[in-house]
Amino acid sequence: MREFSVPRGLVLLHGRPGAGKTTLASYIALQLASAGGRVLYFDTSPAGDGVSRLYTMTEDLRSLESVRAVRVNPRALRRLIIPAVVPRECGSPAHLIVDELSSVFLAVAETSPPEDRKKKSAAYREMLFIAALLKQYADTYGLTCVVVVDDSREGPPVGGRALQSLVGGSLRVEVAEGNVRRIVVESGPGAGTQATFLLTPRGLEFL
Repeated sequence: MREFSVPRGLVLLHGRPGAGKTTLASYIALQLASAGGRVLYFDTSPAGDGVSRLYTMTEDLRSLESVRAVRVNPRALRRLIIPAVVPRECGSPAHLIVDELSSVFLAVAETSPPEDRKKKSAAYREMLFIAALLKQYADTYGLTCVVVVDDSREGPPVGGRALQSLVGGSLRVEVAEGNVRRIVVESGPGAGTQATFLLTPRGLEFL
């Protein structure tokens, strides 16, 4: 199996719904943990897809002990992120993964009338504020923070250029064929390179 790693700093992981973003985010969390880091995984999906995927993918319980997965309502994400980026003296800072950050905006956009731009604008700013917090945290402590984001119907990831301007690296996950997925490194270390993986019942297998 080919190893795949992400750089330090704020990293954007985006793609269409169903492309395999949560599976890859779970893999990244376990890789960071197996390398000796602590990981805090925020899962905003109603079904807790990220939490269940973490337990499905690992046979190394020692790595899983270093990962704390939290299911959270997207509207409460900011309230939980703020204490997470202020490390206490009793514990070392942790890598953070937010799956999905775009839920902060989409939870409002999908339930608000089309003409209600005020709520959508506030949710958009909230998403960017959280991303900016994570960037400052990652840069300060030399850690990896991954934000998972859906692609919009128009193509670019939710958050657009404003979000992309904050990240130090961008990864796009796309469907290649059947259960095969392609990772395209759009920016940051390794820009222009690609990797492929197969979705399996237990997670993924790099090809």
